[in-house]
Amino acid sequence: MLSFVISTYGRSEEIKRLIISIEKTFPIDFYEIVVVSSDEPSSEKIKWIESRPNTKVILQDIRINKRLQSLYYYENIGIKNCSHEYIY
Repeated sequence: MLSFVISTYGRSEEIKRLIISIEKTFPIDFYEIVVVSSDEPSSEKIKWIESRPNTKVILQDIRINKRLQSLYYYENIGIKNCSHEYIY
């Protein structure tokens, strides 16, 4: 089993393409996607991600045009929330 960790802010179209690509590439019972986002919880992007199968969203440090922590900080939050053995 495989976990994909994605940290994001903005980049709606890129995230959608990435998630759709994962869904097309792997069987549904083979993966999970953990998205750590600083977007507003009511954004269309977050609603779309939450509607996807095997995908969990962690909202962290909601911000306005600035990064509060390093990229590694957000990736580590995602890794801590993975439930599969292999993490990508």
